Amino acid sequence: MSASPSWVVQAHRPIAKVEENLWTVDGDIRLPGGVFVRKMTLMRLRDGRIVIHSAIALEEPDMAEIERWGEPAFCIVPNRRHRLDAPAFRGRYPTLKIVCPTAARALVEQVVPVDGVYEMLPREIEWRTLATKGDEAALISRNRDRATIVFGDALFNVPHFGGALGWVFRSLGSTGGPRVTPLAKRVVVANKRQLASEFHELAATPGLVRLIPGHGDNIEGNAGEVLAGVADRI
Repeated sequence: MSASPSWVVQAHRPIAKVEENLWTVDGDIRLPGGVFVRKMTLMRLRDGRIVIHSAIALEEPDMAEIERWGEPAFCIVPNRRHRLDAPAFRGRYPTLKIVCPTAARALVEQVVPVDGVYEMLPREIEWRTLATKGDEAALISRNRDRATIVFGDALFNVPHFGGALGWVFRSLGSTGGPRVTPLAKRVVVANKRQLASEFHELAATPGLVRLIPGHGDNIEGNAGEVLAGVADRI
């Protein structure tokens, strides 16, 4: 399928096929002073349709691989800050349904028409609204007895990195491992105590093997322990 005229590709890593029904892609986004990491998650439903969380425009060979894997059917814009490539995806896939939290809908609709909120998603995708100012949600993807939880800006796992922007993010406490960042506590989180409780409940998800943060490296293996530890530090 040919790309939309607004299809702008920034640097990104290869597709990571973390489960047979779950792929992720780490990419870069240009900010003043350097580049920062971002992440797209792709969840394949049993009927072959794909739910895209936090869309990132990729090079054509990668998009072709996704299209062979399944039909892009839903695009979740998890908050107002993750809407950059949603218009390009809507242009590329005219039947794609754009989904976002109710609280973010007006701002998302400034750049792309919104078809519905989380209730529009197929029941196969579990979700839980978190105590954030934009009603961001955690999504649970299951593959047999294995569970993965997908986050937006409520969870970061960005290593320290260099350059002026790296210094800024390190100074803000936004890098250096799994965390709810100090900045997120100020501008994203609505109720810290409630969010900590929600994280503890999510940490007890049966079969939990992985956390996918909105920015940074996937957390594998000891996911429940890590998320509980993050909750204790909120």
